[in-house]
Amino acid sequence: MIVVAVTVQLAMAVRGGDGDAAFAAGDPSALTRVIRFFSYFTIQSNMLVLITCVWLVLDPMPFS
Repeated sequence: MIVVAVTVQLAMAVRGGDGDAAFAAGDPSALTRVIRFFSYFTIQSNMLVLITCVWLVLDPMPFS
């Protein structure tokens, strides 16, 4: 679920505004939107949860 949610949000961020009108209005580049996307704490915490879940699925008893 996390992968789908973050992927959809990232696609929307990269897609940006409303085409040429948004570009003419000073819409930031796709790289700037991606950097801003990953700077949000919510996205960072979702990625941390994803990494932790994958890690636990691969090794359910990591500290034993």
